[in-house]
This record gives sequence, C-alpha cells and structure tokens, in this order.
Amino acid sequence: MNDEAANARHRIVVGVDGSPGSDHALRWALEEAAVRDASVVAVNAWAPPTSYSSIADLVEPDEVGPHAAAATEVAEAAVAKAMADLGLKVDVEAKAVRGYVPDVLMRTAADVGAALLVVGTRGRGGFRGLLLGSVSQQCASHAPCPVAVVPERAPLPDGDDVLVGIDGSPQARRALDWAIDEAARRNARLTVAQAWYTPVPVPPAGLVITPVDPDLFREAAEEELSTASDEALAAARRRPPDVNLVAVEQPAPVALLNQAKDANLLVVGARGRGGFAGLLLGSVSQQCIHHSPCAVVVVPEPAS
Repeated sequence: MNDEAANARHRIVVGVDGSPGSDHALRWALEEAAVRDASVVAVNAWAPPTSYSSIADLVEPDEVGPHAAAATEVAEAAVAKAMADLGLKVDVEAKAVRGYVPDVLMRTAADVGAALLVVGTRGRGGFRGLLLGSVSQQCASHAPCPVAVVPERAPLPDGDDVLVGIDGSPQARRALDWAIDEAARRNARLTVAQAWYTPVPVPPAGLVITPVDPDLFREAAEEELSTASDEALAAARRRPPDVNLVAVEQPAPVALLNQAKDANLLVVGARGRGGFAGLLLGSVSQQCIHHSPCAVVVVPEPAS
C-alpha cells in the first residue's frame, strides 16, 4: 500500500456549520482522530443566499467572494475553538465548499478516501433538520464509508463499551467486524447484542393452535450470537480486551437502546434481517439515531 492510500485510510470528514450540534460532532471527530492517529477534514457546505443583492451574489465563484469567505471563517473558528477546548494535537483542515450539504460531505469523503464521515444531529443553515431530514438519510444511505451520527449530548470517544447489534446477516457481520476493530483500537469492551422474539401462530379464527416454546428461540439466538462472534473474532487482526455477548427477548430498537445507555458507541449495519430488517431506512435505524444517548455508526454495504 502506497503512502497516499495509507493516509487516506486515516482521514475523518466532519460537517461543521457553527451550531452547537455540529460543534459537538466536531469535538467527537477530533477525539476519534486522536484515538486513530488520523487527520480531520472539517467541511462547511454553503450556498448563495436565496435573495440576491447583486448579480455578484449569484455568480460568486466557489472558492472566493464574501459568502465563501464567511463560510470558511465559520469552519476555521469552530476548529480553533474545539482544538483549544480539548487540548489536542490533531492535523485538521478546515474548508468551505459550495453545494448541497449531503452531496458536499459525501463527495469530500470519497475524494479523500475517508475512513469515517461524522455529522451532528442538529444544525443551522445547511444542516437544518439534519436528524430527520435529507442530510442524515442521504449520508447514511449513500456515503462511501461508515457514518457516525453524533447526538448533541453524546459522550466523546473513550474506553467505555462499544455496542454492536447483529442478526446473522452479511450486513451485520460487516458491522461486527468494524466494531471489533474499533473496540480494540479504543481498548474498550465490546458488547455484541442480538434481539430475538417468539413468534405466535394465529390462525384466521384468532386462536392460538400450537404453543411455542420460547426456549427454542432463545437457544437459537444464543447459538447464532456465539458462532458469529467467534468467527468474527478469529478473523480479526486485533481483539478487544473483553467481549460480552447479550441475547435479548425484545424488539431490536428497544434492545439496542437499552444496552446503549451504558455504551459509548452503538454500531449497526446498513441493512439486516429478522429484528434488524430494514435497518437503514426502517424503524430500527431511525429509532437508534433518534433516541440513542451515544454516537451511532452506520456501516454501509460495500460499493458495487
């Protein structure tokens, strides 16, 4: 691997806009960069105002002019404050790029070969409605690398638990592999959680014909959890200091959010099956991102 490719693997891109939410996402990204010995690209996406005082506003070049300068100043000020607050020595590039926010962030992540794209859950300007709007949806759906969505009150990266949800799908295995590597890097305990439930057969008459033994489903979930974890750990280039396996008889989002109360990071795959069906665009991912007390990393499917 050449130096350029190696360096690309250790870059983190983070969206900034000067709001409290993006400021905290920036601090999270800087701490994560310190853990990874990575560099950070802090990007403020900007667009011309919706009303123009002169034709110059409309045709202002991408990299010069008052709006580009103001956006760059916001990014640089946010970086300077975060670095001073944290007392870190991290290589950071702050810049402003004209364009639609999710496009700018994903394009930047692709251009630098980022290992991680970080966004906050609330912002202003181009980041308005980040949590429930198009930015988080599009980044989580289409980013070329894992995406970390950082709530405003999320703890910064430390040695506490890294939690990952699995369900036996290839997507969950990719999330598990990523979580193993991250927990080892942080020297943190890895908690691997699998949600399971007992289906109840109900005929058209509305009466249960055959009782279902929940122990069968619990044992199957525990066996799948153990097998998947053993295989992933055996293939990992490094292992976390401790691994905790948890099979929970609850709906997937409830199980993960309950476990996340004691975790520093929650990792999920882009899509799954069973309790994690439709993880990326369905209720599980939305509820995790919306309600998680810690940062949530969505690990994408590999590019086709």
